[in-house]
Amino acid sequence: MTSLTVNTVILLSYAIFAHMDRDMAEKKKQPIDLEKALGDLEKVVEHLESGELSLDKSLKEFEKGVGLSRDCQTALKDAEQKVQVLLDSGLQEIDAENLKDC
Repeated sequence: MTSLTVNTVILLSYAIFAHMDRDMAEKKKQPIDLEKALGDLEKVVEHLESGELSLDKSLKEFEKGVGLSRDCQTALKDAEQKVQVLLDSGLQEIDAENLKDC
């Protein structure tokens, strides 16, 4: 019976991780609205700072805040990479124009 329980737990773990992977993949496909995420994060901080939440609700809000913070960091990193690509391609164009003048 113990091996059946262990196998069941292993199968459930795989199912949970597969579901999490799908959720994360779907989340990555959706663009992040940075302004909305920052606004939501501010609300979470206000709730936490109010001191009116129970421990359980505080932990849930904190978890939500961590997720929002990661989303914001990802959005900013993506924007930074796009800017860098644009700058790099612009510099290549400028260099190519300079070579034509020589």
